[in-house]
Amino acid sequence: MNLQTRKYIGAIFLPLRLVGSWLFLSAAHRRLILAPEKHQFLSEEWLGHKINTFYPHSNGFFNTALEYLVQNPVHLDIFTWVFTISELILGVLLLLGVVSRFTGLFLVGMAVGLMHTSGWLGPTCLDEWQIASLLVTSGLMLALYGGGSFTLDSWLMKRHPDLNGNRWWRLVAVPDFKVESKGFKRLAYGAAILVFVYVIGMNQVHHGGLWGPLHNYSKKPGIELSELKISSNDSFAFTAFRDKGPEAYGSFIIKVDLLDEKGNLIHRFDDHYLKNMDTSRISNINVNRVKPGANSLVIPLGAEAELKFNLPDDKTLNPAGNYKVVMTEIGGRSFEVALE
Repeated sequence: MNLQTRKYIGAIFLPLRLVGSWLFLSAAHRRLILAPEKHQFLSEEWLGHKINTFYPHSNGFFNTALEYLVQNPVHLDIFTWVFTISELILGVLLLLGVVSRFTGLFLVGMAVGLMHTSGWLGPTCLDEWQIASLLVTSGLMLALYGGGSFTLDSWLMKRHPDLNGNRWWRLVAVPDFKVESKGFKRLAYGAAILVFVYVIGMNQVHHGGLWGPLHNYSKKPGIELSELKISSNDSFAFTAFRDKGPEAYGSFIIKVDLLDEKGNLIHRFDDHYLKNMDTSRISNINVNRVKPGANSLVIPLGAEAELKFNLPDDKTLNPAGNYKVVMTEIGGRSFEVALE
C-alpha cells in the first residue's frame, strides 16, 4: 500500500478514530472519575445492575455468560472492572492510532459483545443495535486496512523503516495490500457483504427488522411468571422474571390475585400488602433485586425471584386443586401463571 493510499485512508479514519476514542474514554472517565459509585459494589449505581439489564434477551454464548455473572455478584464485579479497563485501553489505542489492525479487532470484539448482549435495548429507537452496528463496521474496516497516515503507526514507520518488512507489524498495524489487485477488490466486496449481512441479521434477531412482527422489547414492561406451586393449604409460591420494558425504571406491581379454576377470586394481595411485603418471602436469584417500594412491589429489568405468599387464616387451598395467579403492574398490564 503506497504512501498516497495510506494518506487517503488516514484522512477517512481520523474522525472515526477520534469520535470512537471519546466514546470509550468517556465511558471509563465517567465511571472512574465523574461517578465512581458505578464501581462501588454496594451502590445502587453499581455497573453490575446495568449489565443485569442486558441479560433477558441476550443470545448464544453471551446469554450463558451473563446468566452466570448476574447470579454470581463477586465475579460480576470483577468483570465490571475488566470491562471498564478494556474500554480505557481501547480508547487510548484509537486515539493514538497504534497497532491499528489489532485495535480494529479489539473494537470488533467489543462491538459484537455489545450487539449480542444489549442490542435489543432502546425504548425510543433501536439505540444499542445502531451503536453496535456502526462500531463493528468501523472496527472491521480498521482491522482490514489499518489506520493509514495521521497515526502513531505511521510515525513509527517513518522513524523505523525496517518495520515495513516485519511480518508481525503488518499483521497488527499496517497491511501491505496492492490496491490495484483483484484480491483487494474481493476483500473489499467480501468485507462489505459480511458486515452488512451480520448487521441486518442482528436487526432481525433483536427486533424483527426484516420480516414481522416488528418488536421493541424495551418499550412496555413484561414479566414472565412460572413455577406456581402450592406449598401448603394456606400458602403458594411462584417465580417472576422481568424480561421486557425500559431499563431505567422498575415495574411497579400493585396487586397479585389468586384465582380458582373457574376464575373466581380467592384472595387479592393489594398495594398495601406488596409495599410492606416481608423480604424473607422474596428469594432473589440475580443481581437486580425484587423488593418492596414506597407504593408497590418493584421489579427491575433483569430481576428474577421466587415470591411466597400466605393466605389469611380464614382461607385455605386444596393441594389437588387448579389455581391461577394474576399479577398486575401500575400501568394496567397483567401477567399470569397457572398451576401445571
